[in-house]
Amino acid sequence: MNGLKQIRDRKLLTQEQVASVSGVSVATLSRIENGRVVPKYKTLRAIAESLDLPLETVREAILSEQSSFL
Repeated sequence: MNGLKQIRDRKLLTQEQVASVSGVSVATLSRIENGRVVPKYKTLRAIAESLDLPLETVREAILSEQSSFL
């Protein structure tokens, strides 16, 4: 699985660091990483920018986390 948490871990970033740069709360990041919520476009874009990744890469990572819970 190549989820958002794995991407964040590979970049050696904490949820707090991504939250600080993206403006997305740690609680929301946690819910996204755990597949409990699907972010809106604005949130997705902010996370992608904070990770310096294309939006599509982050979207696919999040969708892979969602499907692992189905």
